[in-house]
Amino acid sequence: GCGNGYLIRYLLEKNVGKISGCDVTQSSVDYVNNAFQESPNFEKCFHIQKIPSTIPSNYFDIVFFIETIEHLLDHYFEPTIKEIGRVLKPGGYIIVTTPHAEDLTKSKVICPDCGAMFHRMQHIRSFNVKTVNDVFSSFKFKSVYCEAVTFVEKKKTFRNKIKKIFKKYLYPETNPHLIFIGKNQK
Repeated sequence: GCGNGYLIRYLLEKNVGKISGCDVTQSSVDYVNNAFQESPNFEKCFHIQKIPSTIPSNYFDIVFFIETIEHLLDHYFEPTIKEIGRVLKPGGYIIVTTPHAEDLTKSKVICPDCGAMFHRMQHIRSFNVKTVNDVFSSFKFKSVYCEAVTFVEKKKTFRNKIKKIFKKYLYPETNPHLIFIGKNQK
């Protein structure tokens, strides 16, 4: 979902073409539709109430699936990826970001009321380069790019330089995010 439209705002500012969004939360859909209604490149924000959605087939050139796949429950996983393939034009691109090789057990918390254990950000699955490629190839997406990356470049202060040096030696080969770009082969 597009939430409050941070990526939409960025893409509109870059003037990359027509932009739409979607979300399962009506308040987010209303907010985005109101916030960007004056922008000539903003089309609309769709409210996803069920899958398949009301979005026309072969509608989008690019679909951004940002920090969402790790939250999908099993019964939503396959239908959601199929839905993305349905609304994406043949030859269109999907851009996926997710935490890279996340150890889900490290972020478990306990509810003080009921004692249930859950991931503090409600992540229920973890991906690495191989698993994300395998998932999307099984849904007819050809991998164009898939790599573990670091998105945030911190300010170059002395303190951050020292932290970076220690991190390099304590946690080598650590890239917190995974980006996958796939081409729809339908």
